[in-house]
Amino acid sequence: MAPTKPTPLTWTIRFKNGKSTILLHVEPSQSLGSVKSELLNALRQRNPNGNLNGAAIPEQANDVLLARQIDSANPDKGWTRLDEADLLEEGPATKKRKTSEKDNKNRSVDTNFKSLGLNDGAVLAFKFANEEEEEEDEGLGLEDENWNVELPAYDDALAAGLMNGEEEESP
Repeated sequence: MAPTKPTPLTWTIRFKNGKSTILLHVEPSQSLGSVKSELLNALRQRNPNGNLNGAAIPEQANDVLLARQIDSANPDKGWTRLDEADLLEEGPATKKRKTSEKDNKNRSVDTNFKSLGLNDGAVLAFKFANEEEEEEDEGLGLEDENWNVELPAYDDALAAGLMNGEEEESP
């Protein structure tokens, strides 16, 4: 699938993992599955060795997990996963039909950004399903998910400026 061409109606979404940020232009009505595919394509182009922050980039878009900030004004509160199983059950009003768990696993979620309540400029964390399996292996059965996202702080920007030879301005 070709990347979305920016228009005045196109949104810019930031996808974060560690210190890495991927900017993608998306249509508000674009499905999560197609955006995950675009994200994987961008990651493969940028990281031809097949690794991002020490994790192998998966082949399938379904292996990409997304999360949104619990409180965008306070990033320390963490992230909540955009769980596809929940989206299938609570998603947009569509024709209701009974589906088995097998159908849900094989079917991609067609929920779009607008129906999730996201806006232009939103920040989403991402990780890969293989990272989650490693966390479970290490784990003590804890339910709290780790979304390896490092957001820049004012102190970081100030320190970086001083390191580059810039001087602090006095009022």
